[in-house]
Amino acid sequence: MTGTYFALSQFSQSDTTDAILVVEGKKLHVNKAFLSFHSDFFKTLFNADFMEKSMQEIPIKMSNSKISPYF
Repeated sequence: MTGTYFALSQFSQSDTTDAILVVEGKKLHVNKAFLSFHSDFFKTLFNADFMEKSMQEIPIKMSNSKISPYF
């Protein structure tokens, strides 16, 4: 496999995480500000008038089978 690989341990709960992305049943603890800074998608998701803005756990549906093996 090529591409960026993130170990699930990098997404464990800490004092800097404030949301949980649920990807294919796996819970990834994340920081909304960090994701928003690095991604226009997450910036819009967390700051616009979407229900995900106030959700503690946010389901993410994977549509690209090449991404799924990393989770």
